[in-house]
Amino acid sequence: MNPDVTVTPPPEGGHDVPETKQEQGKSQGQLIRRRFMANKLALVSIVVLGLVALLGITSLGVGPIPGWWKWGYAEAPPLQNGGGRPTLELWPFSLGDHPFGQHRTGKDYFAMVMRGIQNSFLAVFIMGAIATVLGSVVGALAGYYRGWVDAILMRMTDLVIVVPVLVLGAVIGRGFGANGVVILSIFLGLVLWTGLARLVRAEFLSLREREFVDAARVAGASDARIIFKHIFPNAIGVVIVTSTLVMASAILLEAALSFLNLGVKPPDVSLGYLISENSAAFKNRPYLFWWPGLFIILIALSINFIGDGLRDAFDPRQTRFNARKTVDRDAPVAAVDLDTKSTDASGAADGRGTGGPGEGRS
Repeated sequence: MNPDVTVTPPPEGGHDVPETKQEQGKSQGQLIRRRFMANKLALVSIVVLGLVALLGITSLGVGPIPGWWKWGYAEAPPLQNGGGRPTLELWPFSLGDHPFGQHRTGKDYFAMVMRGIQNSFLAVFIMGAIATVLGSVVGALAGYYRGWVDAILMRMTDLVIVVPVLVLGAVIGRGFGANGVVILSIFLGLVLWTGLARLVRAEFLSLREREFVDAARVAGASDARIIFKHIFPNAIGVVIVTSTLVMASAILLEAALSFLNLGVKPPDVSLGYLISENSAAFKNRPYLFWWPGLFIILIALSINFIGDGLRDAFDPRQTRFNARKTVDRDAPVAAVDLDTKSTDASGAADGRGTGGPGEGRS
């Protein structure tokens, strides 16, 4: 057995978790950060997501703060470059006046896509925050109190789950889409919390039976303190991971509703609205379709990969197979086996050559 690897006592209902010497003596936060930093795909996704957000925010600015791009998403200069074709050149690199081309009305398409990115990030943040808070509270109360509280909250959750999210989103979008992305995102966040609530409830049902919860009760801690001070920090991994997945589904939901003209309404724009409006021009002017679709894919994939990295970091049982480490770890064991077999073989050969004790004598 490799002396660099030890086995820590498994958690309840879990399996043995190998712990290397580098992990011994480190806090839980340090171990989570170490595992997450080892996930290269998650780190690349953070960089990509940050660059996309930085591009969308700084290009047009936020509120009274102006951006560095000269056109606004509502400005309509005359069509240039043969009817509004993109002026972007990769070599030598040049943005030109309209790098993503122009809308048929003359609007700069780069500014419109950047506005769509801003609205997408705003929608993701609002929907993710509301779904996380609501799902965590409902799941925590249901899992801790059980009984009739659990029954009422879970039946309410089942009622929301029964109706498809897209159908609920379509009803909400038709009623509140014209009020802007903020109002729309608030109401959509009220239907995305159900999955998180069920996962948090399952964690609380397990954690409430632990010894530290009994000790807190004996010490006279209130239910609110036990829930939010003692149990909830131990379930924070599930909350964080599920929240990132909710955010990834939120941007796809917003894009789908806008594609169906049930989301953000003009004069404001979103990435889904841009795809819907220019879907008929896919053959003649495909760049009007490519750019918003590309950024939707980048944002959704980046959030999903970050969520996968967080899941692996918070759950040490989610181990990845590494062939090189396996060979290095098993090499000493294999060498010992070979030495043992060679020794046995030589001993057998010596026994046959001498005839063994008592043989060859009359």
